[in-house]
Amino acid sequence: MLATIWLVVLVAILIAWTWYDARQFAAFRQLEDSAARRACYWRWTWQSFVILTGASVITLLVLGRAGDGFGLPPEFQALGAGLRSDEVQQTEEGRLGFAMGVGIGMAILIAAQAWRLRKMMKPLAPEIEPLFPRNGQERLAVLPLCLNAGFSEELLFRLALPLLIAQVSGSVMIGLIGATVLFGLAHAYQGWAGVLMTMLVGGVFMLLFVRGTSLVELMVLHAAIDVVALIVRPQVARWLAGLRKG
Repeated sequence: MLATIWLVVLVAILIAWTWYDARQFAAFRQLEDSAARRACYWRWTWQSFVILTGASVITLLVLGRAGDGFGLPPEFQALGAGLRSDEVQQTEEGRLGFAMGVGIGMAILIAAQAWRLRKMMKPLAPEIEPLFPRNGQERLAVLPLCLNAGFSEELLFRLALPLLIAQVSGSVMIGLIGATVLFGLAHAYQGWAGVLMTMLVGGVFMLLFVRGTSLVELMVLHAAIDVVALIVRPQVARWLAGLRKG
Protein backbone atom coordinates (compact mmCIF):
# COMPACT_ATOMS: atom_id res chain seq x y z
CA MET A 1 0.00 0.00 0.00
CA LEU A 2 2.81 2.39 0.90
CA ALA A 3 4.57 1.68 -2.40
CA THR A 4 1.39 2.46 -4.35
CA ILE A 5 0.85 5.74 -2.52
CA TRP A 6 4.47 6.75 -3.05
CA LEU A 7 4.28 5.90 -6.76
CA VAL A 8 1.27 8.21 -7.17
CA VAL A 9 3.07 10.96 -5.26
CA LEU A 10 6.29 10.46 -7.22
CA VAL A 11 4.55 10.61 -10.61
CA ALA A 12 2.79 13.81 -9.48
CA ILE A 13 6.17 15.27 -8.43
CA LEU A 14 7.72 14.37 -11.77
CA ILE A 15 4.81 15.95 -13.68
CA ALA A 16 5.03 19.14 -11.63
CA TRP A 17 8.83 19.26 -11.97
CA THR A 18 8.63 18.71 -15.74
CA TRP A 19 6.11 21.54 -16.09
CA TYR A 20 8.24 23.85 -13.92
CA ASP A 21 11.38 22.85 -15.80
CA ALA A 22 9.75 23.74 -19.13
CA ARG A 23 8.77 27.16 -17.79
CA GLN A 24 12.30 27.77 -16.52
CA PHE A 25 13.76 26.81 -19.88
CA ALA A 26 11.33 29.12 -21.70
CA ALA A 27 12.59 32.00 -19.53
CA PHE A 28 16.21 30.88 -20.00
CA ARG A 29 15.86 31.11 -23.78
CA GLN A 30 15.44 34.88 -23.44
CA LEU A 31 18.56 35.42 -21.33
CA GLU A 32 21.59 37.14 -22.85
CA ASP A 33 23.57 37.97 -19.71
CA SER A 34 26.19 35.28 -19.13
CA ALA A 35 26.10 35.57 -15.33
CA ALA A 36 22.34 35.00 -15.35
CA ARG A 37 22.76 32.00 -17.65
CA ARG A 38 25.43 30.50 -15.37
CA ALA A 39 23.17 30.99 -12.38
CA CYS A 40 20.48 28.98 -14.20
CA TYR A 41 22.91 26.15 -14.93
CA TRP A 42 23.84 25.91 -11.27
CA ARG A 43 20.21 26.16 -10.12
CA TRP A 44 19.17 23.36 -12.47
CA THR A 45 22.04 21.23 -11.21
CA TRP A 46 21.13 21.37 -7.54
CA GLN A 47 17.39 21.25 -8.20
CA SER A 48 17.64 18.09 -10.29
CA PHE A 49 20.03 16.53 -7.80
CA VAL A 50 17.71 17.18 -4.87
CA ILE A 51 14.54 16.10 -6.68
CA LEU A 52 15.80 13.05 -8.59
CA THR A 53 18.33 11.73 -6.09
CA GLY A 54 16.00 12.47 -3.20
CA ALA A 55 13.17 10.64 -4.96
CA SER A 56 15.48 7.69 -5.61
CA VAL A 57 16.54 7.43 -1.98
CA ILE A 58 12.96 7.63 -0.72
CA THR A 59 11.86 5.02 -3.27
CA LEU A 60 14.57 2.58 -2.26
CA LEU A 61 13.75 3.14 1.42
CA VAL A 62 10.04 2.51 0.77
CA LEU A 63 10.95 -0.72 -1.04
CA GLY A 64 13.42 -1.73 1.66
CA ARG A 65 16.23 -1.77 -0.90
CA ALA A 66 18.40 1.13 0.30
CA GLY A 67 21.27 -1.19 1.23
CA ASP A 68 21.36 -3.13 -2.03
CA GLY A 69 23.76 -0.82 -3.84
CA PHE A 70 23.75 -0.19 -7.59
CA GLY A 71 23.67 -3.80 -8.73
CA LEU A 72 21.04 -5.38 -10.97
CA PRO A 73 17.97 -6.08 -8.81
CA PRO A 74 17.02 -9.77 -8.43
CA GLU A 75 13.66 -9.01 -10.07
CA PHE A 76 15.47 -8.07 -13.29
CA GLN A 77 18.04 -10.87 -13.30
CA ALA A 78 15.81 -13.56 -14.80
CA LEU A 79 14.86 -11.27 -17.67
CA GLY A 80 18.51 -10.29 -18.13
CA ALA A 81 19.59 -13.92 -18.32
CA GLY A 82 17.05 -14.50 -21.05
CA LEU A 83 18.32 -11.53 -23.05
CA ARG A 84 21.96 -12.62 -22.95
CA SER A 85 23.14 -14.93 -25.70
CA ASP A 86 25.35 -16.74 -23.22
CA GLU A 87 25.80 -17.02 -19.47
CA VAL A 88 29.24 -15.41 -19.36
CA GLN A 89 29.25 -12.76 -16.69
CA GLN A 90 31.04 -9.46 -17.09
CA THR A 91 34.80 -9.77 -16.63
CA GLU A 92 37.64 -7.31 -16.78
CA GLU A 93 37.86 -8.05 -20.49
CA GLY A 94 34.15 -7.35 -20.82
CA ARG A 95 34.49 -4.01 -19.09
CA LEU A 96 37.45 -3.16 -21.30
CA GLY A 97 35.35 -4.02 -24.32
CA PHE A 98 32.55 -1.82 -23.02
CA ALA A 99 34.97 1.09 -22.54
CA MET A 100 36.38 0.62 -26.04
CA GLY A 101 32.86 0.48 -27.43
CA VAL A 102 31.96 3.71 -25.67
CA GLY A 103 35.09 5.38 -27.04
CA ILE A 104 34.36 4.25 -30.58
CA GLY A 105 30.73 5.29 -30.21
CA MET A 106 31.68 8.74 -28.98
CA ALA A 107 34.14 9.16 -31.87
CA ILE A 108 31.46 8.16 -34.37
CA LEU A 109 29.00 10.55 -32.73
CA ILE A 110 31.40 13.49 -32.96
CA ALA A 111 32.30 12.64 -36.56
CA ALA A 112 28.63 12.37 -37.50
CA GLN A 113 27.84 15.73 -35.93
CA ALA A 114 30.79 17.34 -37.71
CA TRP A 115 29.63 15.91 -41.03
CA ARG A 116 26.12 17.26 -40.48
CA LEU A 117 27.49 20.69 -39.68
CA ARG A 118 29.72 20.67 -42.76
CA LYS A 119 26.67 19.91 -44.87
CA MET A 120 24.89 22.85 -43.25
CA MET A 121 22.16 20.58 -42.02
CA LYS A 122 19.83 21.72 -39.27
CA PRO A 123 20.74 20.69 -35.71
CA LEU A 124 19.20 17.49 -34.43
CA ALA A 125 17.41 19.30 -31.62
CA PRO A 126 17.09 23.02 -32.37
CA GLU A 127 14.75 23.41 -29.40
CA ILE A 128 17.68 23.09 -26.99
CA GLU A 129 20.21 25.27 -28.84
CA PRO A 130 19.80 28.10 -26.30
CA LEU A 131 21.02 25.64 -23.68
CA PHE A 132 24.46 25.46 -25.29
CA PRO A 133 27.13 27.39 -23.34
CA ARG A 134 28.49 30.43 -25.14
CA ASN A 135 31.86 30.93 -23.41
CA GLY A 136 34.40 29.22 -21.18
CA GLN A 137 32.71 30.22 -17.93
CA GLU A 138 29.40 28.86 -19.12
CA ARG A 139 31.05 25.60 -20.18
CA LEU A 140 32.45 25.20 -16.67
CA ALA A 141 29.00 25.91 -15.23
CA VAL A 142 27.22 23.40 -17.48
CA LEU A 143 29.69 20.58 -16.78
CA PRO A 144 28.25 19.77 -13.30
CA LEU A 145 24.79 19.73 -14.90
CA CYS A 146 25.96 17.01 -17.30
CA LEU A 147 27.63 14.99 -14.55
CA ASN A 148 24.62 15.23 -12.27
CA ALA A 149 22.26 14.19 -15.07
CA GLY A 150 24.30 11.04 -15.55
CA PHE A 151 24.15 10.21 -11.85
CA SER A 152 20.68 11.26 -10.71
CA GLU A 153 18.70 10.35 -13.83
CA GLU A 154 20.22 6.88 -14.08
CA LEU A 155 19.67 6.26 -10.37
CA LEU A 156 15.98 7.13 -10.62
CA PHE A 157 14.91 6.04 -14.09
CA ARG A 158 17.04 2.91 -14.46
CA LEU A 159 16.96 1.57 -10.89
CA ALA A 160 14.55 3.06 -8.36
CA LEU A 161 11.52 3.89 -10.50
CA PRO A 162 11.43 0.60 -12.50
CA LEU A 163 11.61 -1.30 -9.21
CA LEU A 164 8.76 0.73 -7.74
CA ILE A 165 6.49 0.36 -10.77
CA ALA A 166 7.30 -3.37 -10.99
CA GLN A 167 6.36 -3.94 -7.36
CA VAL A 168 3.12 -1.96 -7.60
CA SER A 169 2.07 -3.48 -10.94
CA GLY A 170 3.40 -6.97 -10.32
CA SER A 171 5.17 -6.93 -13.70
CA VAL A 172 8.85 -6.35 -14.39
CA MET A 173 8.15 -5.43 -18.01
CA ILE A 174 5.62 -2.78 -16.98
CA GLY A 175 8.23 -1.41 -14.58
CA LEU A 176 10.92 -1.18 -17.26
CA ILE A 177 8.65 0.27 -19.94
CA GLY A 178 6.86 2.65 -17.58
CA ALA A 179 10.11 4.12 -16.25
CA THR A 180 11.46 4.52 -19.79
CA VAL A 181 8.33 6.38 -20.91
CA LEU A 182 8.51 8.69 -17.89
CA PHE A 183 12.21 9.28 -18.62
CA GLY A 184 11.30 10.54 -22.07
CA LEU A 185 8.41 12.67 -20.85
CA ALA A 186 10.64 14.28 -18.22
CA HIS A 187 12.49 15.93 -21.15
CA ALA A 188 9.36 17.59 -22.53
CA TYR A 189 11.14 20.95 -22.69
CA GLN A 190 13.01 19.58 -25.73
CA GLY A 191 9.81 19.16 -27.73
CA TRP A 192 8.26 15.92 -28.96
CA ALA A 193 11.26 15.01 -31.10
CA GLY A 194 13.47 15.34 -28.03
CA VAL A 195 11.04 13.30 -25.93
CA LEU A 196 10.99 10.46 -28.45
CA MET A 197 14.77 10.48 -28.88
CA THR A 198 15.29 10.52 -25.12
CA MET A 199 12.82 7.67 -24.73
CA LEU A 200 14.73 5.66 -27.34
CA VAL A 201 18.06 6.27 -25.62
CA GLY A 202 16.46 5.41 -22.28
CA GLY A 203 15.22 2.13 -23.75
CA VAL A 204 18.71 1.24 -24.94
CA PHE A 205 20.17 2.09 -21.54
CA MET A 206 17.51 -0.01 -19.80
CA LEU A 207 18.33 -2.94 -22.07
CA LEU A 208 22.04 -2.56 -21.30
CA PHE A 209 21.32 -2.44 -17.56
CA VAL A 210 19.12 -5.53 -17.59
CA ARG A 211 21.71 -7.40 -19.68
CA GLY A 212 24.37 -6.75 -17.06
CA THR A 213 26.01 -3.38 -17.71
CA SER A 214 26.61 -1.80 -14.32
CA LEU A 215 24.66 1.28 -13.31
CA VAL A 216 27.92 3.14 -12.69
CA GLU A 217 29.03 2.49 -16.27
CA LEU A 218 25.69 3.79 -17.54
CA MET A 219 26.05 6.89 -15.36
CA VAL A 220 29.45 7.59 -16.93
CA LEU A 221 28.13 6.98 -20.46
CA HIS A 222 25.07 9.18 -19.84
CA ALA A 223 27.23 12.02 -18.55
CA ALA A 224 29.62 11.64 -21.50
CA ILE A 225 26.77 11.86 -24.00
CA ASP A 226 25.53 15.06 -22.35
CA VAL A 227 29.03 16.55 -22.40
CA VAL A 228 29.29 15.85 -26.13
CA ALA A 229 25.82 17.27 -26.81
CA LEU A 230 26.15 20.43 -24.71
CA ILE A 231 29.87 21.23 -24.78
CA VAL A 232 31.77 19.37 -27.53
CA ARG A 233 29.27 19.69 -30.36
CA PRO A 234 28.71 23.47 -29.98
CA GLN A 235 32.49 23.97 -29.99
CA VAL A 236 32.81 21.91 -33.16
CA ALA A 237 30.01 23.99 -34.72
CA ARG A 238 31.78 27.24 -33.90
CA TRP A 239 35.10 25.90 -35.21
CA LEU A 240 33.51 24.81 -38.48
CA ALA A 241 31.71 28.15 -38.81
CA GLY A 242 35.06 29.90 -38.37
CA LEU A 243 36.61 27.76 -41.09
CA ARG A 244 33.82 28.61 -43.50
CA LYS A 245 34.19 32.31 -42.84
CA GLY A 246 37.94 32.05 -43.28
